[in-house]
Amino acid sequence: MRGIIIGDLLGSSPHPSFAAAQAAAPLAPSAITPLTVATATALLRNVSYTYALRQAARTDPLLQGEPHLAAGLAQPEQRISRTDLLPPIWASLSGWAFGSLSDVEDEAEAIASATHSHPETLRVARATAACVLLLRSGASAKDVRRYLEGAGYRTAALIERVGQFIGTAPPRVLDAATLLPLATQIALSQPSFAAALDTALATAPSPAPLRAALVALAGTLTEARGLALPDAALALLTSLPDPALQDGVHLFAEQYQLP
Repeated sequence: MRGIIIGDLLGSSPHPSFAAAQAAAPLAPSAITPLTVATATALLRNVSYTYALRQAARTDPLLQGEPHLAAGLAQPEQRISRTDLLPPIWASLSGWAFGSLSDVEDEAEAIASATHSHPETLRVARATAACVLLLRSGASAKDVRRYLEGAGYRTAALIERVGQFIGTAPPRVLDAATLLPLATQIALSQPSFAAALDTALATAPSPAPLRAALVALAGTLTEARGLALPDAALALLTSLPDPALQDGVHLFAEQYQLP
């Protein structure tokens, strides 16, 4: 979970690198952060995802600035039906909270369904959470790619294609279908947490919701690999504007992740 939040803080900023953002801290998160903390709260308290996310939408200023999310939580028929608006990265928390691949996939879809309805987005949520479980369980890059291919991604070709953008130029279009293989390529190819986030920042350089989503996704997949989070990255968590958000991150980390 910490990888998501740190990635969101970095991806939501205009700074081109981890070091530059660190120097400019504190940073402001996007809607990904309160949605992630609300999902963590639901998992910790065993309450409805829709209820927890709806409560967050009613009280959090960041979510009140996202009318499409508020509308979808208030009226299920208005759930997000596009793949280019804030993919539900927070659904990946099920990959930390459950140990069975089928449970992880089902819970991820249940989380994502509270705000999204597009079939491709739900598929990405399932696959993202499954990748978290696989990586934190010690799966190899080959295992992860084999899973993604079985889930409908032709990753050998797709990762090769999106890999050309790493360190050069961003993809012309980022959407839910592109984000996961791109973030997977980044997470599996970089030697450290900071290097992975720097690569994600360079790959999608324009501050925008999908930039934050890509860096958050790279953060959670890299953290799941077991790579150490540097103190400078953890220090960014103190940037969170609401102490309740900080508490939610720490409680989830204590329950499901390494301290």
